[in-house]
Formats: sequence, structure tokens, C-alpha cells
Amino acid sequence: MVHMNLFLAPNSPAHRPKNLGWPVLAALVALGGCFPIDDSEQQQEPVVVEAARCLWASLGAASAKPFEDVALTVFSAGEDLGRLFAEVRIEGGDEVYYTTVYRNDDGDHVLIAPFYAGGIEGGPVQLRVMGEDFVCPGSHTLAIGAIARAPGTLAAVSGATLALVEAQAQALGFELEGLRVDDLGDLPSSLVGPAVALGGLDDADNPYTLARIAMGNAPNSAELADGMELAEALLAHVGLLKELEVELEGYRALGEPPEAHRFERAEALSTRSQALCGEGFVRVSFSSAEELSYYMRLAHINSQAQDPRVKHSLDALLLGAAVLGGPVIQAVAAVIGLTMQIVNAAREAFANTLPSMITGQSLDITHAAFGEDSEEQGRWSNYTVVASSRGWNPTAAIFGVVVNAIGSVLAGKQLVDSLGKVAQHTDVIKNLATMSAQNKAQQLLEQRARDAPDEGICIVAPSVWRPVDLTHGGWAVARYREAIQLARVSNTPLEAGQHPPYEPARVGAGTLAVFAEEHLFPGENNELNSLRRLTVNVNAIKVVLEPSHGLLQPGQSLQITSTVFNANDKRLLWDLISDSGTLEVALDGRSATLTAPDDVAAFPVVVRARSRSQMGLRSPALYPQGRTRPEREGHGFYQSSPEVVLLPRAATLRPGDTQQFVAETLGAPDDAMVWSTSGGAIDQHGLFKATDKGVFVVTAKSKSDPKLTASAAVTVTERSCFWWFSVLGPLRYHAAGSFGVTAVDNGNGLALGLGPASGANLQIRSIDLAGAGPGTLGSFEMHSFSVQLSEASWLGNALLSIPELPATLTISAWDDNHHMTADFQGTAVVFKSLLEEDPIFVQVSAHVSTYVNSLSDFMSFANNCTVAD
Repeated sequence: MVHMNLFLAPNSPAHRPKNLGWPVLAALVALGGCFPIDDSEQQQEPVVVEAARCLWASLGAASAKPFEDVALTVFSAGEDLGRLFAEVRIEGGDEVYYTTVYRNDDGDHVLIAPFYAGGIEGGPVQLRVMGEDFVCPGSHTLAIGAIARAPGTLAAVSGATLALVEAQAQALGFELEGLRVDDLGDLPSSLVGPAVALGGLDDADNPYTLARIAMGNAPNSAELADGMELAEALLAHVGLLKELEVELEGYRALGEPPEAHRFERAEALSTRSQALCGEGFVRVSFSSAEELSYYMRLAHINSQAQDPRVKHSLDALLLGAAVLGGPVIQAVAAVIGLTMQIVNAAREAFANTLPSMITGQSLDITHAAFGEDSEEQGRWSNYTVVASSRGWNPTAAIFGVVVNAIGSVLAGKQLVDSLGKVAQHTDVIKNLATMSAQNKAQQLLEQRARDAPDEGICIVAPSVWRPVDLTHGGWAVARYREAIQLARVSNTPLEAGQHPPYEPARVGAGTLAVFAEEHLFPGENNELNSLRRLTVNVNAIKVVLEPSHGLLQPGQSLQITSTVFNANDKRLLWDLISDSGTLEVALDGRSATLTAPDDVAAFPVVVRARSRSQMGLRSPALYPQGRTRPEREGHGFYQSSPEVVLLPRAATLRPGDTQQFVAETLGAPDDAMVWSTSGGAIDQHGLFKATDKGVFVVTAKSKSDPKLTASAAVTVTERSCFWWFSVLGPLRYHAAGSFGVTAVDNGNGLALGLGPASGANLQIRSIDLAGAGPGTLGSFEMHSFSVQLSEASWLGNALLSIPELPATLTISAWDDNHHMTADFQGTAVVFKSLLEEDPIFVQVSAHVSTYVNSLSDFMSFANNCTVAD
């Protein structure tokens, strides 16, 4: 992991970086050197600004335009935090960059955290080539998309850069041996920094020369002493990096102050850094010698580059490696022989197509490398390369494609073979480059919806937009709580800490509306906004057990298998609802062996298998008029003697509605049924039609054995509402005792209230849905659900008939000793974990029975249910 500390001390020693160009500064700073910053007013601001824009901007720059009229503005985060925390806004031309500054207690030093493009962490990394003497013209852009978060890329860049310096030194007649270099007096400026960090510190014959070159001017005797102290401090610094590695984790630009103990750690880090580098130095270091060893291996790529544009692009990668640090090059180093072939071939293929592309288009070489149906394609699916429309360097952009691809798969023979295929299919790459943004985005969405490798997460192109999750048939942001400013869902801007609203969709259709923010893509929105609506399939998770029911003799064993539909994770959580019998689950979690109890009185035995999938593609939990709901649970019902099972066991309808009932005799699946009802009408296939209002009984009787019957209650009323409750887990921790759902008459129909219960910290063992009795809730249908202590989410729903108000519905948690319940109204719907930071989100939807009108909102406590006339 790389850490950069930019310490700006008003009283620092007067070491002036005269004519020190970017190769020296970047490599020196990146490889562990301490860079002295002049303390005079004349020099301080330019040095600060240039250091910020030339080094930090390479992490998050959004443009290849020259920096002109750069303004550095510091905003205090508040009076109480002013000395410790502030936000920095850097403006250059039309571009704006953000970072965070932390001051230590004495106020003499600040630490500048990494820039994030547009204030968003993890955006596209633009590595830029800067000219000599801090000119930063940005004449070339290496747009490598998600390189900062692609697996292996960080280690790769450091290794490649090590090879680069090594090869350049050899070409100039210098020999690098481990961490030594035989002569630094005539070493070119582009090798000074790497030599200081990698070769100079152990060179006992020439410490003064190292210090002199590192400082950029001929030192006097006092400065020579400073230089020796600097070299010794750097040696000590390498040994301390591991210990300091975690110090900055709490100081990332999250928009909120770090915890109190972070301040104490930062103080210690600041004190130690001052001791190592003296006041007023820039320091960037790798965390291990292994990362340093990778850093130089880009040499073979650069030394083979015939085209100066390629060389510039690789120089840009070197600079990015210097800033990003250790892990960026490991993969590059593994395929050094093929990389130049790919670059040259791709440069020719893209020569006429790249300039016509616009920001936001994605280049995806997965098909070229593996083909559409290859199982290896999944390794590439989350990474795309974002192009830039200004200051095109086609070769640099293509190299970005290659580097991004390298970082997206494991290094080694598999990677070499894959990239070899890329080099042989440049025509495919060319076709991909000219593919329209809309078609490509549609293709990506469909692929994610069909076979997303991470449980239904859909990555939306371009890659600067954050992942979204198709949840219950609607679109919602998943897994990210930080600010999301680059996209809109359902035409609603996403803000920090806000979960976007969405409308539940039926199985078979889901629509995502994405809008590009104009200020991020000035003048280039026409084609981007063609991505306004993208439709993907919505599939419901369903669990089916086989056999799902049957007859068992006491002590008899039965093998039960499962089929899980529309979930990538096919594993199940098995349990016995009946608390009778034993269940032995197979290692793969997909089957189980049930052994029936020895006592006939312990029957029936009810087995449940719940999907472990937390983020799979799913849809609303229940539909009007008794339509089939997604079965995230599979149930097995086993009896010792024949019995009629009737589903559903209850229904609430309006006059004129129909309800399909299904009945079966356990142990005799072919047994016919005789249907009857105390009100309304039912045919001999179990289809009930509601006529008059009232509460009626539907009965199914076995034709072969009339003594076997089952009944269901049907409530026919004009006033019915469709409630859907779901909690999105996982629930792996303690929570407050219970929460309740209260329906009250607010004068406009019904309203729904949620709130946390007070009480002991009880383990959630299971959750029940229950009514207050026939006089209050009338009849209702309840689908059982429960929550274990690990990796489970639950869904429950009820179709309620409410003849009288107010009415109360309670969902309770209890422990092994006593049952806790509470009825209340409130606004809070999030349980904070006692053991984890992740909250439990409670989502409530209210629907009229005709499903014409639906209101749903994450973290809302007052969803209206309009009374149907």
C-alpha cells in the first residue's frame, strides 16, 4: 500500500528544488525520497500547487488540458475541526479536483489525502505526462479506466517501473546491483529518483552525491550534512513502513472526520515523519522491499518502444506507478514480451476510430480475448476502459486498454495466452471500439442480469458510474454508503447517504434510468443521454424441494434434493420448523437426509430450505389476487398418515375477484378433490369467485376418503390493502428486541408506521407475523419466515382485510427464555448493529388490491394505502 504525506512547514529548511523536472520529482517522491520544500512566500505557493497538481492530479485528473490559473482553496470543516481537518478544492481551467487536508496539533504540517475525480473515490484514473519544471501541459493522456481497483494492477506498475529504470541505466552504461549503483555523478535526471530510492541508500562510497542529486542543486557543507541525515532517515524509514501502514486508513476523504483514536495515531505518524524527513518534505513510500522490486520492470516495454508517442505513454504509466505504488505492475511484468506487440497492433487498429469516440464509451476486449461463451470471460466482466475525448493520444489509450485488461486477470501463462489472442484479433478490437455507447451499455446490463458473478450486481457502463443492484424488481444502490454523484436512478439524483426510491416491477421486466451529470461531461451529453432507459429481465429466486411432501413411517429416512432458480449461489440454509426428526445436510448445501421421529405424535415433520443468496435477482414478494409469489424458501411437509393440504390457507378479495386454491392428499398425489364453499362460488378445479362481502370457508374433501378434508378462510371486503414487508440482511448480529407495524386511520385511508423497540439486546432467532384477532384484522394470509444468526435475509407478507381501525401488526424477536413484543409508531426504521457498522434496512411497500397504485420508499415510515372504492 502506498502512502503519500505532503508536509508543508512554514519554518522548514530553505532547500530549493531548482530546475527539478517531473521525472526526478515523481520517482524520488514515490520511491521513498524526502523532497525539501522552500519556505519563502515566493517559492512556497508554486511548489505546493505544482506538487499537488503534478503528483496528486495523476490519481484523479479528469482532463488532459494544461493547468492554467490553478487556484488552491482550503475550506475549513468547522471551528472545532479547523486545525485537524479541511477540504481542498483545486481548480484548473474547467476542471475541479477535491482532496482532504489534515493538520497536526502544532498547525505546522498538513497531510493531503489522495484526490478523487469529481470528489468520487474509485473513478477513472487518468495518468498524465508532465513536462519539465512543473509545466504539466498534459499533452498525452493514458486513460486506463478502473486500473486503481483492478486486481493486481497496483503491484504491476511498481514492478514495471523497476525494470524501466534498470534497463535505462544499463543502456547508459550504469550497473544496478540490488540496491546499489556504481556511479551517480553523471546519472541522467530521469534515473535520479529511482537511484536514490533503490540504488543510492546502500552506496557507502557516494552518500553526498546522492543527497546532492536528490536535492537538485550543489549543496554547501551544511546541506551535505542535511543530505547525509536524509539518507540515514530514508534507510530507517523503509523499516518503519509496515508499522505505519495502517495509520492513514482513517484519513481517507470520506466527508466525515476520523475517529478520535485516528487523531492520536496521526499525531504519532506526524512526529515520526518529521524525525525521518525533517520539516517541510514531501514523502511517498512503498510498504515493502517486494513492492520496490516490482517497481522497475517496465523497462523492457519502454526500451522496445519505437514510437515516441508510445514512450510518452509509458512515461505516463511510470509517473502513475510512482504515485500509485506497489501493486500496479505485477501483471504487466508477467507479459512484458507480448505487451509491445499488442500496443503496436492495437495502435494501428484504432488509428482511425479512436478520435471519433466520446467520453463515456467503453472498450471491452473480453470477447476478443475469450469469446462470448468462455468461462474465463467472467474474470473480465467488472472492468471497462473509459475513453476521453480531449487531447487524444490513440496509442496511450490503447495501452490503457491493455494495462486494464492485464490487471483484470491473474498473471502467468493464462494471462500471456489471453493477451496473445487479443493481439491476433485486432479487427475484433476495432469493431468493439466503434460500437455505440448505448448498445454496449445494453449488452453489459444484459450480461450482468443474466450471469453476474457477484449475486446479481449489475455494473453499468461507463465504469465511472457506481454499481447498482436489481432488488425486488426495482433498481437500488447496493453495498455503497458513500456519496454517489455520477448517476441518477429513476431520474432522481443520488446524494450522500441516500438510497434511491424505486417502483417494484413484476417478474419479467426491470428498467434502469441512468443520466450523465452534465458538469462531468461538458458538451458531450447527447449520446450519453441516449442511455436513459435500459431494460433487463427480472427473475425471481425460487427454491423447490423434491419430494416436497409425502408419507413417512416413524424412524424412516428420506433423501431431499433442492433446485434453486435465478440465484448464482445455489447453497441453502436447512432447518426443521417442526422441531421433530433429524436433518443431515450435505456438504454442498444442496441436499439433505431427513430421519423421521420415532413418535407418531411428533408428526407432521416440516423441512425448510432457504436461499443463502442475499443480492440475487428477485422481485416483489406477493402479487394481487393470489398470484404466485417468489419462493425464496422451499418447504417439505411429511406426515405419518394421509392428510389433505390446502393452499392458500387464507385469502382476502374484493367482490368479483377470483382465487385459485390447490389441494392434494399426502401419500396419494393423484387423489381427486371435491370442492365446496359457504359463500361465493367455486368450481371443481378449486377456482373461487367472490360475490358478496363477508367471511367464508372453502373446503377441499378427498374423493377417495371423505374423512380427509382441509379448509381455508376467504374474506371478501371493499376495503383491502396489500402489504409487503422485507428486511434486507444479512442479520449477523444482535438487534433491539422487536419492531412493530401499526396501521391507523389518518383521515385519508391507511398509513403505515415503523419504529424500533426498546428492551434487551436479544438475538434474533425467528420472526413471526401475527394479527390482533378477527375483530381487528379480520383474516389474513401469512407466509412463514425466520432469521437465523448467520447469512440470512427474510421476506414476509400478508394480505390484510381491515374492517375496523386502528389495527396492529407485530413482528417480534425473542430469545430462548421469553417472548418480547411491542406495538408502536415511529420514524426510525434502521437497526444499528452492536457488532458491525452495517445497518439493517427495513423496506415497506403498500399497494391497493388492484395493483394500480403503489408507493414505496426506502427508509420511509408513512406509506399511504388508498382505500379502493
